[in-house]
Amino acid sequence: MLDKRSVVGFILDNLRRTGDPLAATGEELSSWAAGVPRPPSEYLIYTGHLYQLVPRMRASIGALRAIDSSPGSGLVLRLGRLAAGALSIAPDGGLSSRVSAMLRNAHDLLRASGIEASYAGPSEPYSGILLHDLGLVDPFREQARRVLDFLEASRARVVVTLDPHTTYALRELYPKYVGSPPEVRHILELVDPSAVTRRAGVGAEDLKVHDSCLLAKALGLHGRLREVLSSAGYRVHEPARSGTRTFCCGGPLSSLFPRVAAEISRRRMEQLSALPGIAVSACPVCLANLGALGEVMDWLEVVEAGRR
Repeated sequence: MLDKRSVVGFILDNLRRTGDPLAATGEELSSWAAGVPRPPSEYLIYTGHLYQLVPRMRASIGALRAIDSSPGSGLVLRLGRLAAGALSIAPDGGLSSRVSAMLRNAHDLLRASGIEASYAGPSEPYSGILLHDLGLVDPFREQARRVLDFLEASRARVVVTLDPHTTYALRELYPKYVGSPPEVRHILELVDPSAVTRRAGVGAEDLKVHDSCLLAKALGLHGRLREVLSSAGYRVHEPARSGTRTFCCGGPLSSLFPRVAAEISRRRMEQLSALPGIAVSACPVCLANLGALGEVMDWLEVVEAGRR
């Protein structure tokens, strides 16, 4: 087990200095959005930073697993400067390009479904979900207050979220801690399945779906994901553990128990490997963790806007 105080200190220090738990800059986080209109608009895309952080999550996961496997790992992480150097790994450029394409595709899918959405750019704040997951109640409440003020100032009627963790934070957690934001809709609830087709360049017609725990169990959107994928022309295959009985990717444990998280990820990939086609998820945390062990794509990489 890693030293919790050091990991928490690393995250809080990054958030205090940069506004992001993994020290991504606003310019980096918003670089995907060239040409996307800025607020005000009726619909506002709020990413919560999670998709953009996939390359940094992937790098940090590898670093944490390496540290956790070394003798005296707790001592290593107590040495603040060494810890920061070990965890602040430059994101992989290829993965960063993939994520930017996913986010641009999300905007295009909304437009094809008749929704013109804006995006705030570098000023968009982090959702705070990792703070909640680590039990940091007061820092989470403070960050949630910042986000709520930001959303209210945007004057958007509908906040469009792209991942299950951010959606869960805004819908379920914010009302308990700071108050309710404007109406929150996950993108899968808004995309018109008839406006979606197979993405050019995807070399398979078969997909095996890994359900995010939050997407299936908390939000109940696993059926909608299959509807969109099937409407795009894919054959969808189900692992034995799917839907509300899905098997975790290991992500929630990766920051404090990286070796345990790695074993959970390995078992899930074994389950998926028994099925034909490409493994697909709809969660950036799942993409970061499972994608470290084999080929995994996000649903935003396998569909694109087609004719309505």
